[in-house]
Amino acid sequence: MRLIRVLLLSLVLAGCATTEHGAEPAAEAKARQYREATLLAIDHWQLQGRLAIRTGDEGFSAGIEWRQSGRSFDIRLTDPLGRRLAWIQGNPEQVNLITANGSRHEAVEPTALLQQHLGWSVPLDSLRFWVIGLADPALPLQAEAHDQLGRPVTLQQMNWQVALSRYDSSLLLAMPELLTVSREDFRARLLVEQRRQSTADNS
Repeated sequence: MRLIRVLLLSLVLAGCATTEHGAEPAAEAKARQYREATLLAIDHWQLQGRLAIRTGDEGFSAGIEWRQSGRSFDIRLTDPLGRRLAWIQGNPEQVNLITANGSRHEAVEPTALLQQHLGWSVPLDSLRFWVIGLADPALPLQAEAHDQLGRPVTLQQMNWQVALSRYDSSLLLAMPELLTVSREDFRARLLVEQRRQSTADNS
């Protein structure tokens, strides 16, 4: 009889352990969903920092000031003396570019425009999500890895490899201060030095 009680107690304890272990992925998924929903609501933000671009054997660095308002963006790149290198304004339907020499260019979308006049391009509509620590919800996610809090540290979309690090706090809603984006022989490194964000109602 005593042996039966011991066996029953062992089964109960084993069942509890299995339940707790099985509940962890659900809790992590819930925390991740909360994080994604909260950050997606931050559709008006500004950042300042430094950008380094390398394509093959060529590269350059610049200061960057980026203002995002919904799907509209205003990105200004400057040299160490504060002189304009490029000014990119637009939205998914229309993009305007002013280069260092003052020439103005327009296009329907930024990828070809940047490649033609700057010699490099990145998917700006996806970058606006990556820079706040999210995958682009409009694109398939090819791969993703998270830290212990469920924040992405690497992800892959459209064959772009994205590394996110130096989260600005230990909180779930922290954003990365360092973003590295690469594909083939292109590599961009963005270091965020200042950041402000708000929802559309509080912008």
